Amino acid sequence: MHFWARCIMICMSWCLLSYWTTAQVGVVCDLSEANAIFNSEEYVASIDAYESILKEEVEKSCLIKIYYRLGRAYTYLSSYRTANLNFEWALKLLEEEPDLNLQAKCLSGIAYAQSKLGNFQEAYAYEMEALKIAETENHESNIYRSVYQLGNYAQNIDNYSKALEYYLRVESMMKEDTSIRYATLLGGIGSVYMDLGELDHAIDFLERSADWGMERQNLTILSYALGNLGEAHAKAGNLELAMDYIGLAIEKKEELGDLTGVVDSKLKQGELWLTQQRYGRAEAAFMEAMQQSLEIGAKIKLLDCYEALKGLFAENGQFEKAFFYLDKYTLLKNEVLNENILELIEEQNAIYQTAEKDAEIRKLKEIQLQRDENDRLKAFITISFLLMAITLIIIGFRVNRKLSHQNESLAAFGKQLEQKNIELEHFAHIASHDLKAPLRTINSFTTLLGKKYVKDLDDKAQEYMSFIHKSVIDMQTLLDDLLNYARADHAGAEPVNTESKDLLDTAIRNLSTQIDKKKAKIVVRPESLPPLEVVPSQMVQLFQNLIANALKFTNGKNPVVQVNCIQESRDFYRFSVQDNGIGIAEEDQQKIFEMFSRLHHEEVYKGSGIGLATCQKIVGQYGGRIWVESTPGEGATFYFTMPNPANEKSRTV
Repeated sequence: MHFWARCIMICMSWCLLSYWTTAQVGVVCDLSEANAIFNSEEYVASIDAYESILKEEVEKSCLIKIYYRLGRAYTYLSSYRTANLNFEWALKLLEEEPDLNLQAKCLSGIAYAQSKLGNFQEAYAYEMEALKIAETENHESNIYRSVYQLGNYAQNIDNYSKALEYYLRVESMMKEDTSIRYATLLGGIGSVYMDLGELDHAIDFLERSADWGMERQNLTILSYALGNLGEAHAKAGNLELAMDYIGLAIEKKEELGDLTGVVDSKLKQGELWLTQQRYGRAEAAFMEAMQQSLEIGAKIKLLDCYEALKGLFAENGQFEKAFFYLDKYTLLKNEVLNENILELIEEQNAIYQTAEKDAEIRKLKEIQLQRDENDRLKAFITISFLLMAITLIIIGFRVNRKLSHQNESLAAFGKQLEQKNIELEHFAHIASHDLKAPLRTINSFTTLLGKKYVKDLDDKAQEYMSFIHKSVIDMQTLLDDLLNYARADHAGAEPVNTESKDLLDTAIRNLSTQIDKKKAKIVVRPESLPPLEVVPSQMVQLFQNLIANALKFTNGKNPVVQVNCIQESRDFYRFSVQDNGIGIAEEDQQKIFEMFSRLHHEEVYKGSGIGLATCQKIVGQYGGRIWVESTPGEGATFYFTMPNPANEKSRTV
């Protein structure tokens, strides 16, 4: 009901708008009073003023300006979807009455609203259209605005080289400029150079930005330039200098009263201590950041703090504390997710009400234009309007009631998705970004230290370097396995009908190096392998994990792995992967499918304890099951079932 009601109202609004603006000539409207309210930054009042003008009979050019101003007002009020709607209405009218300058501004307004909604690709596309118009018109201020914004959007979609190109173009346009926007641009260029790894250039531009802030005592520019300088020097390996800059950034942000910025800098300070394995100081910095986040009620920053503490305790082996903060992170993440859903519902309701109000205005105008025809027609139109208004009220009531029910359902559904949030959002995010980045840094710098100072290190120090390097590799392997587990039911593809033999061949090719090294023999009865309807990458992962286990857990003999399949029932096939390895005790045969479950010490058999949990997750998606039958010392046979694609009832994906 909600979706269709919105569609009806928007269509009705456009129909009435089209009729009114084409059938009536209209009169010039006076926007000076509404514009004055807008310019005084009283945006709520300005919206009321502009909408009151819409009730009058005005010409199309005036309508365009009103919708453009409404778009800007809603942007300042952070109602980005409503802002986007008004900019689009203005663009629609501009098709009939072109004004290239205003068209470029509307496109740029849509781009900004899309960026605030997280749609940076769409923002980039709209801003590029705006730039083309500005360049055609040779409108300098519009060109400057679009080029600068394109740099921001390119940086947000990780196209750093393109972002740098746009920023440097803006710098060339501002050579004589000494305003705050020039200092902001210098900081932006420095941050892009940092993303590109060109740290000397990054430091140069960030120092220029900091100098500007120091000379003019602008704490905002200065504090953020200092913080970025700390990050740049940290990446360059100048850790002491990085600590000094971040400490100064914290002081300036506290003086400025930017408590959110203080939290960011303290988190960065903790990360630097963590890279030096000074766990006590790292913990103190993270705890201070957490306490600050609690005091100011910054839930998003508090999530970052919980995540940092979880990573710290996981790294130094305090797993109980790590899981404690993981639990706090997950609970808060769910709370924030629910709040975001409520905000989205409220914003969608606001858009609906805006469309409803616009439709009402158009209908009032239609009634006014018919007023002088005759009393009978006037009464008929009035009754029609009243019926429409009653209908809209009923629709609005039903929509609000349904939204309320949906909100309750979403809250209940959020609890059911708690485990999924833990696996997918938290682990995938940490594994792919937050933990891998510092691991790569540790690995790079230990390698550099090893190469540069190997002659100066004694045997004990070299042994320590080796331990660090080995630990980084082990952690990267664990993160990759976690990421595979988290993505197991989000392969990004639809199931297709494919030959399981081809998927098995792919898995064997992927393991060819291990097979050759172990002098293993893989025995397959290809005629027994049936076609399946699956996501190919998931099935390859399943075969690969089971065969890799068979190659790993050997008893000194050359591994022999046999893969077979039979039709267990009308609905399911049963696959088997049999080895001649060390076997599994009966009491451990269920435990091995649990996350992080390891039956042997890492020095004996390496692994993360995630592979079989991933297998169980993949099989479960297709309505199948997986189990093992084994006698210690006599090998193991892993069985799993998959649905028969010929039987529609067996398809569960």
